Amino acid sequence: MELKELLLVVCVSFSLFQDVGTSKIAESAHIRKSIGENSGRVKWHANEHKSLPHPTNYRLHDDLSDLPKLAEKPFKVAAFNVRKFGMERMKKPHAIPIISEVVLRNDITLIVEVQDSKDKAIWDLLKIINKNEAGLPYDISISDRVGRSKNKEQYAFIYRTDRVTIADTYQYEDNGDGFERPPFSVRVTAHEADVEDFALIATHTRPDDVVNELNNLTLVYEKVRKMWDLEDIMILGDFNADCDFLKSRDWPKVTLSRDHRFYWLLDNCADTTTGNTDCAYDRFVVAGVNLQDAVVPGLTNIYRFDEIYNLNDTEVYDVSDHYPIEMGFIGKKNPNVVQKLDMEWSFSVTEGGFAIDENRVRDIYRKEKSVARSRANFLITPLKIKTRYYEVRAERNYEPDVMGALKCFQRAFPGVISNNALSVVSSNLNAKGLASYHSSPPYVYGLDHWLHDNYDITVACRFEIPITCKITVSVHTS
Repeated sequence: MELKELLLVVCVSFSLFQDVGTSKIAESAHIRKSIGENSGRVKWHANEHKSLPHPTNYRLHDDLSDLPKLAEKPFKVAAFNVRKFGMERMKKPHAIPIISEVVLRNDITLIVEVQDSKDKAIWDLLKIINKNEAGLPYDISISDRVGRSKNKEQYAFIYRTDRVTIADTYQYEDNGDGFERPPFSVRVTAHEADVEDFALIATHTRPDDVVNELNNLTLVYEKVRKMWDLEDIMILGDFNADCDFLKSRDWPKVTLSRDHRFYWLLDNCADTTTGNTDCAYDRFVVAGVNLQDAVVPGLTNIYRFDEIYNLNDTEVYDVSDHYPIEMGFIGKKNPNVVQKLDMEWSFSVTEGGFAIDENRVRDIYRKEKSVARSRANFLITPLKIKTRYYEVRAERNYEPDVMGALKCFQRAFPGVISNNALSVVSSNLNAKGLASYHSSPPYVYGLDHWLHDNYDITVACRFEIPITCKITVSVHTS
């Protein structure tokens, strides 16, 4: 038989832990989920004697607002180095609308490089933000004025008060003179985030002392961790960690990048600067298993306001020489929904188009073949309507060696599945099939994900014309 006669289907199926009558799998349908762009193929399940609804009966534009959420919307965080933010910046025509928009896009935004000796500009900005059409309430938590030079700076966290409470603040006591601008930390209570209690550490490193200041950030992290008894902490701001300030040869010296506790969300290929430069200065670094797991893939981005508003170079520079960076943590999960769900990824290889000996298929369940069944170590289930058998299933669960199990089945029941089918199964496992899902499960917003060491295998043969046998291999990811 030619390999082209094999049908390979990759799909994701969601099912309840309890028995929901999964004895038949119908054709798959693309379903777009209401959370972001995650989509996949969903198996439709029904009892054997019932007809299945055709997938086209389900319109993608139907209102899904009545469905329970797996989780609340993401908790969004931004960091924006607004170059020398003060009263002069407030006078720039494009600056305030864009800075305000960045704040309104997020639940908490760090403004870096606030330079205003009169302490007026940031509060004027807050008044403008609080006049937003949606009526969203914002407030500010601001640091001391810090810096060795006469140009003192402040870190300002602007946050939505209906979604965030600042439980505590801490201005790092830089007794060892390890920073040009000592970091400022806030303890966040995020009311609608899955990780509700975490800390943010704001930093703006000195360009000619980047390695030392990045290494000193681990000291700040330890201080905050012990002081607030927190493991979940994110460091954010302008790290100056690229280009002339941090060359490739210097990265091995950076403890913050080598310490396994810290996860960097933006790599060195990112460009967080406007103009002709191409440097990954601004970063998010996340510590703590819970907070790292809460990072939503695909939400970490650089907000290129110049492209959105079609600004020229002068207009861009009036706003800043940096782009804002943004990321998101998963919202509070709904345990009433997710605790009853089990997600699995599977692929199926259906073999047909040639004459499979019906007697060989029936041997799978015949009494006189009990020795063969014992050797194969598969659970055999013949299915029938009234007195007529229409399908036989062989199942083996929690199996670490898929190909070994299928080879064993093939020896016990020769002529049922071919070497061609096994070749496709093996190729899918070893290339872009379940092996990749097993090592890195597909992300679905609102579901917990963990890795399983074993697979479920099903061989299902139907007594139809022609007889078809389908091998299905699945791995659970939640």
